[in-house]
Amino acid sequence: MTGKLLDTAETHITIKKEDRRRARKKKAILANYFKATGSISRLCSHTQISRPTFYRWLKEDPEFAARIADQEEALLDYAESCLFTMMNKDIPAAVIFYLKTKGKHRGYVERIEEDFRGQMNVTREIKMTVVHTREDDTEFLKEFEAEINREVEIE
Repeated sequence: MTGKLLDTAETHITIKKEDRRRARKKKAILANYFKATGSISRLCSHTQISRPTFYRWLKEDPEFAARIADQEEALLDYAESCLFTMMNKDIPAAVIFYLKTKGKHRGYVERIEEDFRGQMNVTREIKMTVVHTREDDTEFLKEFEAEINREVEIE
């Protein structure tokens, strides 16, 4: 079938066949989303479609997009459930993670405060290779080296 749609019985059958195939693939994606832990690459590979096709379906089919969003929420619910299971087992990393993410309003935040006023040191390194020099350039090169290695105050 080429770019134009013909109003024939054969074209109508081909379009319906394509719609059924697309519907089966979308159903397979939805059925396997949780098992694939939301990996779009894994889903596309399993259902033999390309990633651009998946994202086009998301954009063009609001019902499909809504069902994918529901699957994402279910996966997030599962992850939270696992986190709570770990917290119930007194796993410190799980407790700390929860407090850092959900307990911010109570002061459980991780902050890095640094004060650089008057403490900043700057290191400069210049590498030079002298390919050719005249005998009278030796003094100049010594002065130049002293100049580039001199410490500079930064305000």
